[in-house]
Amino acid sequence: MNRLTALLFIALLTFILVLLITNPDLFNDIYLYLIGLAGVIIKALQGVANSIKKAIKGDDEEVKTESKPAKQPANKSTSKTTLNQQQADFYQSDAVG
Repeated sequence: MNRLTALLFIALLTFILVLLITNPDLFNDIYLYLIGLAGVIIKALQGVANSIKKAIKGDDEEVKTESKPAKQPANKSTSKTTLNQQQADFYQSDAVG
């Protein structure tokens, strides 16, 4: 039975390879679906991994992932750079001229 499954799998891969070689435009359409499907599979695997971690940990708490808080800007006032000041003067001189 394993030999039959392996032969069918090889035949399917060969068929897909020949199809993509003879009609390469087909790959562009399939590529978008594969990328979307990969994202869903990765998200599902992350959910399963978190469930397993919660089951092993034994707590009802959410499994925390490491995340760094966003850095606060050192100076909250925004100062114009030299380029921004020159651009402001440029636009004002166009409006006058």
